[in-house]
Amino acid sequence: MDSFDRWYGWTGQGYFDTKKNKYMVKFAEQYPHVTMATAAAACEFIDDAKKQDKPFCLSLSFKSSHKPFSPDPAYDDVYKDTVWKKRANYDEGGARKLPPQAKLGRQYLTINDFAPEKYQESMRKYNQLIYGIDQAVGKITAKLAAEGIADNTVIIYATDNGYSCGSHGFGGKVLPYEGPSRGPMIIMDPRSNQAGERSKGVSGNVDIHPTICDLAGIAIPAKVDGKSLLPVLKDSELRVREAMPVFNFWGSAATHEMTMVTEDYKYIYWYFEGDGMTAAEELYHRQKDSAEMNNLVNNPEMEAKLEEMRKLFDTQVQHIRDHAMADRNYSEYGKLLDRTLPWDEKKDHVQKTFMKNYVQMKDIAENGQTKKPKKEKTAKEKKTKDGKERVRKPKDQREPRKAKEQVQGANNEFKVGNVISCF
Repeated sequence: MDSFDRWYGWTGQGYFDTKKNKYMVKFAEQYPHVTMATAAAACEFIDDAKKQDKPFCLSLSFKSSHKPFSPDPAYDDVYKDTVWKKRANYDEGGARKLPPQAKLGRQYLTINDFAPEKYQESMRKYNQLIYGIDQAVGKITAKLAAEGIADNTVIIYATDNGYSCGSHGFGGKVLPYEGPSRGPMIIMDPRSNQAGERSKGVSGNVDIHPTICDLAGIAIPAKVDGKSLLPVLKDSELRVREAMPVFNFWGSAATHEMTMVTEDYKYIYWYFEGDGMTAAEELYHRQKDSAEMNNLVNNPEMEAKLEEMRKLFDTQVQHIRDHAMADRNYSEYGKLLDRTLPWDEKKDHVQKTFMKNYVQMKDIAENGQTKKPKKEKTAKEKKTKDGKERVRKPKDQREPRKAKEQVQGANNEFKVGNVISCF
């Protein structure tokens, strides 16, 4: 926290109820929902930054639209009469077409929120949370205009993931399909003549860092994988990359994969072959089949395109071998994702934590459970060191863990204008 000129936020996941977030309490009376409180904190920073008469960098991370789905009641009327249409790949209709690896993680096994009987309510709350973000961003842009600095401020609006919302039978994020992996990337630069234009090129949040460096006149570090999107702000027809890699190296080992995304195609490779599974490939046309219901891997007419996407994939695997950090065993994926290696040469490189998670998910699937059973604690575990009965405090009464930066501002030595990043 001390690294920033001004910092507000919360510990862990935080709460939608502003007053429960220790470092946001001052905003709670006027803004009881933390989404608008976050905007208020940003506006306060803008007031201070303007007085210093030098460029600023402001970063905001909204809790919305994270679970639990607790939207601001001020917007209860916005979607109260909306009936949400299910996508063509909703629930089992889409799930049964997928490789087994995709369905051995918590995304498939805990779809509860988007089950048929809860679908309308969950969609209303989820979209209401996003509507709250829209209002918060509107408050910030209005503040920039009121202070006379809107014409000298670049705004980058992005997210770290999308959400499945029941597509393919999934209830979460992380996986490479369009619902959970695709998110907005909106850049507003008042100097650009491309206002309202939409680029068809692919990009990802890894491109935000080099883009901000470029905007600020700072050299982009050589080891950064992302590409600056500044050329696209000058001409929306330009492309900064041919393909975008998408990874999942988290959770159940079976769901680990790497995907290559181009403008028109998506290639997915699932390497896991435990318990009789075989490595699986998927190929989809992103424009003609946005619901990803028609896997083209076995289509003879797509052999050339499949080989083209495999080459892009293999090139990225080589990049992992050459450049992946040893931290968290990322370098091991240079072997695990190698399409030419047999499973016997890969299986010992899968982290034990991820294999344990896979076994848990497999047990859930086989037993028909909807969530991981809680481990019963022994009598010894239920007591403190001095022998007293252990009492678990409610979350809002616990001592905060080391804070995770959520709203932060720094008056860096930027060469041009101001940058606001909403993430």
